[in-house]
Amino acid sequence: MIGPKQRPGRKAGAGDRYSALSIARQYRCGVNKCAALFKRPEHLKRHMLTHTQVRPFRCEARGCGKRFSRRDNYATHARKHE
Repeated sequence: MIGPKQRPGRKAGAGDRYSALSIARQYRCGVNKCAALFKRPEHLKRHMLTHTQVRPFRCEARGCGKRFSRRDNYATHARKHE
């Protein structure tokens, strides 16, 4: 029988795969007064875009012009114009 917090098809403790490494592998944002921590370096890199305000993806739809720092967010937005 499956317990209330365990989903079918998952081993108990499968969500804890980073717990042993969490102390050794914490990627911390170095910007003043930002306490963001990440388990993966690519997540920290993605987060840093919020501080730099670099937004290279611009919506080309007529009258829109919204800008995005991530291609996936731009793609989601662009579908609204279709």
